[in-house]
Amino acid sequence: MLYLWSEDGTLLATLHGRVGWISYVQILANGRFLTYSWDGWFSTIQVWAADATLIGELDSAYYEICSNVQELINGRLLWWRGRDARVLSSANGNKYKVLGGHKKRIKRVLELDDGRLLSWSDDGTLRLWFESGEPLATLYFDAAINEVVRIAGTQRFLVVDSLYDAHLVDIN
Repeated sequence: MLYLWSEDGTLLATLHGRVGWISYVQILANGRFLTYSWDGWFSTIQVWAADATLIGELDSAYYEICSNVQELINGRLLWWRGRDARVLSSANGNKYKVLGGHKKRIKRVLELDDGRLLSWSDDGTLRLWFESGEPLATLYFDAAINEVVRIAGTQRFLVVDSLYDAHLVDIN
């Protein structure tokens, strides 16, 4: 459960996760917020309006923990678990596009300045996606990718793999 209180201490609302307990809350733009609930077997992401009205349920999964949720520049939400990432088609909707293709767990997804998305995985791939979620390009490495760091002010990235090799990549 999640309790929402006013500044003067008045209880405004009690929110219940669809399953289990609410284990994570994230504040979004326009007063929205999301909750993530997990009961050990089933997980759910829900988006709420500022007045605690449920806007929608983004995703549910059996025995898969959501790795991360992030709000994109245009207000859409992006989340990933396991081998797939999902991106909302609009800031107020609940239809999403699955960014599929990784063969192992996604480590992270990064939004570029132009709205394109960059994802990397334990499968040794770095994938570039159009803003719409359609695939654009895939780079293959010899080992799982541990981290990708953007070099400030550029479209260049330092890719570090699990063998501790560093690769300089230009994304155009």
